[in-house]
Amino acid sequence: MGKRKALIVASWCYPPSWRKATYVVNLDRRDLRLKGECETCCSTIALVHSVVNSGFEVNRIVILGLDSVAKPSTGDLRAEAQRAFERYLERLLQETNVDSEFKEEFRGKCSFAIAPSMGVYWGYRFEGSLEHIFVRAFHAIMEELSRVEGKPYIFFDATHGINFQMQASLYAVIAASIVKELEERLVIINSEPYPMGFITEHCVKEAGEEPPRPQKVSPSDVVLSILDTSKLQHALKIIRALRALSELNEEPLQQAVQHLPSMRERGYEEVERAFSKLLCFVWCLKCRIPGLLFRGARASGREIPFNSAETYRALEDVVRKAEGEDVEFKPEVEEEKRVVKYPKPVLYTVLAKSIGEAVKKLVEELYEAKDLVSFLEAVREIYGERGMTDRVVTVERDRSDYSKIAEELGQGVFEWRSLVDAWCRVKEIPRSAEEVKRRCNPGNFIAHSGLAHDFISRVKIEDGKLIVEVDYDAVYLKRVLQQLNKFCRRLLEASSP
Repeated sequence: MGKRKALIVASWCYPPSWRKATYVVNLDRRDLRLKGECETCCSTIALVHSVVNSGFEVNRIVILGLDSVAKPSTGDLRAEAQRAFERYLERLLQETNVDSEFKEEFRGKCSFAIAPSMGVYWGYRFEGSLEHIFVRAFHAIMEELSRVEGKPYIFFDATHGINFQMQASLYAVIAASIVKELEERLVIINSEPYPMGFITEHCVKEAGEEPPRPQKVSPSDVVLSILDTSKLQHALKIIRALRALSELNEEPLQQAVQHLPSMRERGYEEVERAFSKLLCFVWCLKCRIPGLLFRGARASGREIPFNSAETYRALEDVVRKAEGEDVEFKPEVEEEKRVVKYPKPVLYTVLAKSIGEAVKKLVEELYEAKDLVSFLEAVREIYGERGMTDRVVTVERDRSDYSKIAEELGQGVFEWRSLVDAWCRVKEIPRSAEEVKRRCNPGNFIAHSGLAHDFISRVKIEDGKLIVEVDYDAVYLKRVLQQLNKFCRRLLEASSP
């Protein structure tokens, strides 16, 4: 059995202000025990030291910093911020009582993700936002998690982040843990405050790094905006709902999408369209009528708008568009105005990443099945993986029946009556006048995975045995969905011409 893996994430603000202390780590919970202490100016070093000594393999250390750590007048602000944090890390390690091997390992595994800052520093106003920090941190964490095999623990150290930075970073690390199904392995730590009335030495002492001396001004000269974190909370709620879709639970997303208008921005329309199709897609699986999701499913010749092909294309549109977006937000310094500006943040990049990680695979599994029998095999696997044994039995029966029907009919396009005749021969039952009366029976529709022949106008068979298209009678389909509207109201809305 190998070592447990760990990703360390920490929010850092301004290391020159930190003072030495003995940080004590004593964490004892059911699945995890950490114990140790370290004399240092940085709780993150103490945390990593205790994690390593507790038998973990630390894969990466991600420091979430702000570019206000550097002076805008130095030129390339983001590059200078990166260099500043690298210098600070070196000084922090030098002033910590740990062995040289640990220090070298820390250096080698540490990376910095620099985000836009907010407020006035060095005489410049930094016009970043909570959304900037959230998006930057989320993508940085997701990038590192994608490089770690298995299910690592995620340790988030909130000790050294300034209030707004720590809050946005916390939302980001929680969001990433949900997407990667690691929330149970997320460990969030913070240290006690530095005690009042005590002073110890600083670890970082660099000439020229001191902020400007305070000037006495009137309260009207100090304007502080109250920050609204609701958008981050809404994004987190939607991400949880997307993860729930993979378990065929659409209700959280149905409730969460009401927050989408508050996030209206570039990419909003694509996300809204994808969510609408996803709701219908999962409803079909949940309501035992997956046949409507077959990529060859039609309704009187028109492609069903939420089948696997349509849904997959909608998800691809969202993911592809997000790939071209800037998530690092390089700063632009306006010297005359003493302002640092950034490109506008777009939260949909986080939702797009969540879609790609959490639910795209579910849709893709059905989309890749090009004929009906292969499609039903994929549906059977989805139900089986989720322990839905009764549905597995139903789908397997329908898969077997349609495999035989395809062989019975051969190649070509076959109308409803031919399909009924073949069905009766395969099932060895006499065809009767009652057959027509069964049409629009919702129980029968569900009992045959949404593929009851009563509702199908025609099928197209290629290569003598592959059903590649199933064309429903739109009138009967709409009628049965109306009867099922208690469970499938969303399906009715999406299938209406």
